[in-house]
Formats: sequence, C-alpha cells, structure tokens
Amino acid sequence: IKGKKTSSNDSSFEGKEDLDKKYTEKNFSDESDEKDDFSAETNDVDSEKDYHADYQTDFRKKTNTEKYEKYETDYSSIKTVPADEPLYYSGKDHYSKLLNGSYDDAVAVLLTKYGKAYGDYFLSDSCISKNKRIVRSSEGLYIHHIDEDKAIKLSDSKLAVKYPFSYQKADRLVYCNLLEHFILHVKIAETFRLTESNELLGMGGVNYISRQINDFYDGYKSQTLIRATKLIANDFDSYIEALRYIYGKVSSHPVFSKWYSKDDFSLGWDGRVIKFIRDRL
Repeated sequence: IKGKKTSSNDSSFEGKEDLDKKYTEKNFSDESDEKDDFSAETNDVDSEKDYHADYQTDFRKKTNTEKYEKYETDYSSIKTVPADEPLYYSGKDHYSKLLNGSYDDAVAVLLTKYGKAYGDYFLSDSCISKNKRIVRSSEGLYIHHIDEDKAIKLSDSKLAVKYPFSYQKADRLVYCNLLEHFILHVKIAETFRLTESNELLGMGGVNYISRQINDFYDGYKSQTLIRATKLIANDFDSYIEALRYIYGKVSSHPVFSKWYSKDDFSLGWDGRVIKFIRDRL
C-alpha cells in the first residue's frame, strides 16, 4: 500500500485525492504475502515432534541498534502464569481485555499466559533457517513477532534479513492462539501506520487470519489448522467483537473507509462472502 507520510513520526497522508483514486482498485498483495508467513507455521501443526518442552537455552541479552532502540518495550519482568492457576486467560473477558487495551498490554498478557520463547526465531542473523525447537504448533499456538508493529513479514527470510536481528530474538517473540494472533494484528492495524517503505502495518495479517477464522466458523475444517481452531471453537462471539472493532476503525478512517467494506471482512479463503459473518458486523 503506497502513501506519503509528512514525517517519520506522522502516519497522516498527503495527496489524499490521488490515494482515494488508487484505493478504488483493491490490492491484496500484502495479504497474499502473509500467506507464506502463516503457512510456514501452520504446516508445522501436524509435526510429530515438538521440541519446545526439552529445548532449554539461556536468553541472550537484548541488543537494540540505532533508531530502532527507542521503539523497543522491555518485557523482561513478565512472569509466567502458574500451571495450576484457573483459566483466567480465556473466554470473553480475556479477549475483550486484549482488544480494548494497548498493543503492549496485549503482548504482556500473552507472555504471562504462555511464557517466553526459549530461542530466537532464526538460527542465525542470515535469517535462512528457522528455529524449529521453539515451535509449539502441537499445542495449536503461533509465534508472533512483537516488532511487527514496525515492520511486516518478519518471519519471511527475504524480508527479515533487512531488519535488525534484534527483531528475531527470543525476547521479541510471543506465543498466541489463532484468535489472539488476529487481535494482535488488529491492534497494529488500528494505528494505520506505514513503514518507511509506505506499507500498511498489520492489515495483511488481519485479512489473512480473518479468512481462516471465517472459514472455520462457517464449518470448513482445515486439517492443518485442526489444533489451532480447536482452541477457539467456543469463542465466536469474541471473534465477532474483534471483527466489529477493526471494521469500526476502518469505516471511520477518511481514506481506508473507501477501500474496505463489510464484505472484505466477511470473506472465506475462496473469496466468497460468508453472509452470517457479514450480518454480524
């Protein structure tokens, strides 16, 4: 998504008339790019071996560089919820808390719920080989890059190598279920911020994950997502709340309200509008 920012800290647009004209033709390139990211993790769901439990490694000290340092949030004080604690981190109240708080608050809650990653996302700063020892797909969980509020597709080798390797460090990763993953991208997308290369943050993930979840609640059972969708089987109302939330943000935006409609948030992966989802928005 192309646009021009007035400054490095300002997400407002210039040339609105030109952008409005451009946005009449929808371009889901960001969404299709996200497909590769999520496929890499969802394909691991059926893996017979999950290395997470027996992989113990020391956390390396976070190293931030240059202009990126001021954006980092320190989550080092987060403690993991005891295994025998009641399921406080589930249900409507849990998802509403994530949705109505800040992005940083949501990350902190999920770090408390699931614990920290035991290793970096890639095995080296070449960002070629992913660290399968930190995967928890057998539990139906995804790995989310916390710094995707600053850069897109950090799980993509070709793009990840362009950014500081600190984005791939263990302390910049957070586990989440499918709906929590959707909400994290909603919290990023609602800011309507652009990257330095004028790409909209978060919305690619919103588009992609919503189609997965819409299909699931419409009755489609994906074999690669069977563990992931099982975790949110009873959370339809919370999903609709999150979908309404981001649609409300978009529909009130002076530019993006002309680009996204209810239909766009109600699509299945085959491009079909799922009517009962749309009727809830």
